[in-house]
Amino acid sequence: MSLPPRSPQTPAPERGEPRELAALKALADAQPDLAPAIALERELLDGERRLQRRLGTLWLDMPAELLAERLAAGEPLMRWDQLAIDWPECRLRWRQVVDVLRRHDVLDAHDAARLLDLARDASLPDLASRWYSRQAAGDDIAGLADVAGLTLRPFLARAAEVLQRRVSTDTWARGTCPMCGGDPVFAVLPPGGGRQLVCGRCLARWAFDPRKCPHCLADDGQRVFSALDGMYQVAACNHCRRYLKALDVRRAGRPLLLALDVVTTLPIDQAIGAQGYAGD
Repeated sequence: MSLPPRSPQTPAPERGEPRELAALKALADAQPDLAPAIALERELLDGERRLQRRLGTLWLDMPAELLAERLAAGEPLMRWDQLAIDWPECRLRWRQVVDVLRRHDVLDAHDAARLLDLARDASLPDLASRWYSRQAAGDDIAGLADVAGLTLRPFLARAAEVLQRRVSTDTWARGTCPMCGGDPVFAVLPPGGGRQLVCGRCLARWAFDPRKCPHCLADDGQRVFSALDGMYQVAACNHCRRYLKALDVRRAGRPLLLALDVVTTLPIDQAIGAQGYAGD
């Protein structure tokens, strides 16, 4: 397998600019071929951070006993009807996400117009609920799942952040998120060993056996290799033909910066995708 060149070291952020945005800017200078993807991620990340600053701290009125019962039963902790979504903010963020994706040619004009109409539609909360529950929700509109995920992630992340302070997920053995039931989008290899999966919907993290595939739970047939001088690890499953990338924190010398690491590893996606494996 031909792997991409090593990623440049993450620089210190410029004054007043968050570390991840500064790192994306430096990556664009170092690898111009990634510049279009980086420009997209910078806009999405900047908008998400601005929204997070406006969101208040959520209070999820669930006793510790109920949380423990749900985890023991293998049920995610966050149920849609208990999430206090700020719908004016959500509708604004939906429009912003559609605009960014359209300007970067991720959406065509027709689909973008339909998605913008949904932002004003009274049925948006119901559609978001069905998306969250993995039910059919406007599947005829290209890009809807991406827009819903990018729009709702700041809200879900804030709720997950609150819950993770209240409950331990050490006994959770599933490959899906204990907070929202989402799939892992990346993983982290901590300095002390093991592996933590990172949810693509709410950004929660949970420990998961590094010998198992989080998608099909097979504990054999796993192909593991390193990339970018060992900074990243890829675990590919020969049973379900899925793979998951991970940042080796010790080798990287920094924590996971999700937007940065997703873009940095795009060449890895191309290389392993050519071998018939699918990512998230």
